[in-house]
Amino acid sequence: MKATITERVPPGAVFDPARGFVYAERPALRDDLTCIRGIDSDLQQRLNRHGAYTFDQIAAWKDKHVLEYAKLLSYPPERIEGDYWVWQAQRLREERERLPDGAATGPAAGLPATLWRTAILLMLALLLGILFAQWLDLNSARSFTGTIRAHTVLVKATRDAVITRLFVSQGDAVKSRQDVVVLRDENLKAGLQHLEQEVARLLSELVKTEAQADLDLKWRIQKLDREILEARLLASNRIQPQIETDGRGNVRFREVSYSELTEAAGHNGTMRIDGQNVGGFAYFTPQAGSDGPVQAVIIPRTEPAESAGTTPERRRLCELRIAELEQLKQELGSRASVAAGVAVAQTRLAQAREKLHRLSSQVQQFALRTRRSGLVSRVFQEEGATVHRGDRILQIIDRQRQHIDVVVPSRSVSAFKAGSVVAIVFPGEIQRTGRVESIPPQVADETDHGETILQVTVVPSGKLWPPVPIGSTVEVRVRR
Repeated sequence: MKATITERVPPGAVFDPARGFVYAERPALRDDLTCIRGIDSDLQQRLNRHGAYTFDQIAAWKDKHVLEYAKLLSYPPERIEGDYWVWQAQRLREERERLPDGAATGPAAGLPATLWRTAILLMLALLLGILFAQWLDLNSARSFTGTIRAHTVLVKATRDAVITRLFVSQGDAVKSRQDVVVLRDENLKAGLQHLEQEVARLLSELVKTEAQADLDLKWRIQKLDREILEARLLASNRIQPQIETDGRGNVRFREVSYSELTEAAGHNGTMRIDGQNVGGFAYFTPQAGSDGPVQAVIIPRTEPAESAGTTPERRRLCELRIAELEQLKQELGSRASVAAGVAVAQTRLAQAREKLHRLSSQVQQFALRTRRSGLVSRVFQEEGATVHRGDRILQIIDRQRQHIDVVVPSRSVSAFKAGSVVAIVFPGEIQRTGRVESIPPQVADETDHGETILQVTVVPSGKLWPPVPIGSTVEVRVRR
């Protein structure tokens, strides 16, 4: 026997003669009234505001109740009757009563029992399928341990220096071509001082060498002058002229003024030197017309030798000899300079000056820059430290070029294929993927148990890897 309308109304509802059974407050158990064709969500909210929440209430409506609700809802009563709200509510109530507990529990309450059971079974099957797939995936993969690595860039000292300033510290982010450290070359000043002293020493040597070459040149010119004089006397048919010499056989020159010498030449070659009349003629080399003292050789006048006549051939030979001696005298300056080493000293001095110029152009303080952007992972030196050429100062890691080194026993390397995608579990159970970039052609090391191992490289693939510290260990899973 079916229950009466009053019995079907849940507790808490009151009877209103105009509206039928209504709720003063929202009940705990209510139906989805949109299951009734013609009632949308807006009408359902308006029905709820006027106390109608369940199929039981609408199924018990009489004509006067329909008219009252049509007025409250501003809805045509013929539409309510034409859509059979009351009849649909009765059918839905009967379907709900077929459920095990017969309760109305929200939107699904209006569904037929068979559809409800089917939906539940489908949801359970889908959930079980997902769980089984996850379990199968976990148990069908082999796990290996990998270490996160990154491309590193070292900032090294370019020459021996002292670190005067460090602009970054460990963990700082740097940009490409950013100044990170300032060095001061302490040896540059000492090198400059050493070169300056070397230039001064070479200059002093050059002066000494030039002075020695000048003395040697004067001595050689004096000898040439004597030879030229003898050749000219021979050409003039004067045999064995009486030339004044010193104790060592060198030609003795007297210092007289040019005017005295020319005046003596005008008086038959007789001149007065040191209070005495000196006869003969003089041979001298000063420029004509110059004033002041000149070096003159006084040759007593002699008569030509009667036994040695002057022939044209003899005169020609003497003239050729005189020309050769004059040419040698002109070239004597450069030859004496080369023989004394003046040119070599000049070359050494020029080279030292050039080296000093190059060193002077160098900057005593200079900055080192990064070659690419990244993070400062290590600082090897501190301010005030002395570094030598090639010493490490900073290490910068490039997070854009990360990879994972996976240690794989040689017996399991067949599980990895170049270009294949592997699963990676980062700290915190964060899952990402990677791609096998390379497999080495030979083993990298051997364990204590005699098992050989290889190091497989895995690069990012898919979503970005989480920013975990470089050097962290991760789990790399490869499907069997």
